[in-house]
Amino acid sequence: MTHRSILTSGVACLLALLPACNAPTTDPGESTVSAPGGKADNPTPEPGQSCLFGATYADILQGGFLEEIGDQTVLTIADVPLSDVRTARVIAALHVSTHTDVTTVEEAFAAADGGEINERLYLDRVKGEYYSSYEYGAGDNSYGAIFYDVSTSTKMAARINDGDIYDCQVFGDAGVGLAPDPAWLAAVKRTYEDHGLTGVPTVARKNLNARPQWYYDHYNREDGTGNKPTAARFVVENRVVYAVADAKVTGKPVDLFDANGDLIAEGLIASGGHFGWNPIVDPAWFAAARKAYEDLSEANEVENLPGADPTELPKDARAAYDQYEREWGPDYPPVAYRMDVQGKDVFVIEESNDGGMFVDLYATDGTMIASGGCSESGTFHW
Repeated sequence: MTHRSILTSGVACLLALLPACNAPTTDPGESTVSAPGGKADNPTPEPGQSCLFGATYADILQGGFLEEIGDQTVLTIADVPLSDVRTARVIAALHVSTHTDVTTVEEAFAAADGGEINERLYLDRVKGEYYSSYEYGAGDNSYGAIFYDVSTSTKMAARINDGDIYDCQVFGDAGVGLAPDPAWLAAVKRTYEDHGLTGVPTVARKNLNARPQWYYDHYNREDGTGNKPTAARFVVENRVVYAVADAKVTGKPVDLFDANGDLIAEGLIASGGHFGWNPIVDPAWFAAARKAYEDLSEANEVENLPGADPTELPKDARAAYDQYEREWGPDYPPVAYRMDVQGKDVFVIEESNDGGMFVDLYATDGTMIASGGCSESGTFHW
């Protein structure tokens, strides 16, 4: 297999553990936000959440929730005709200001200051969802709208009114972009030890981040009792924590995740009722494992790692290997390696094919450390 560096430049693309590599195509519905004085669905943020787009348009990237994809496009009348969707978004964005009489794209550009409308595309770092903004000047003030960037939708996710964000429909969890420092992690574990999930609001599977969803589905498949896993959400020191608990009559493992969707702790209740934390789940070591793989890939040295026979892989790692084998072999068979990270073994499973590549890292007990990927010309992300 020809190994490709995961640090290849290109358009950002989240493959692994995200709903899709490319922009989604599901239409969330028609626009529910209008202006001036427009009304929205007005969802209520949960504790520990804030608007995904920040408080002002100028600071839209400062919250750490979004990554801007590509460069800003300055649209002018010379770009007409636009697609039907972009035309509808441009006209809807003009209605956020006093230009509510605009009915055509030509009128929209004539009304915008300088005849320019700024188009930008964003990716939610955690959920893998796309948004686009259409912003313009109106009397030297900033106006416009942010849309769910799906193929056929003109539904607004927020309004830009005099530079401020209004009617926000999407929220991000406090703690995104922050590493789980030891003091906070200890507080999270104490909180769970003291209270468990008693009184903690449950969360629907669809509202979990990608990795907690993977664990939820795994428990759902493996349980065999007909009971659904429990997913819950709580806040510790102003940072969000997600919990996924198995529904088995005995065992009852629980996995805790931070706002980034990263596994930060794994607990197990033994048959005697004693609760303990799995020592192999160490966020600092997980980060070191990711960094070690990135460094080897950048140096094109992954192929020099010791190979691992599929029979050596722990159960979940072997299941991932076999899945890749079924989907891509024999033309693009997966490859397994062993990687030493701070004196402990990590299993690396790589699948490179004509559409891109996948990488999974597992601890020797089968705990998934990280999973990532990219398209053939895209940038790798965990």
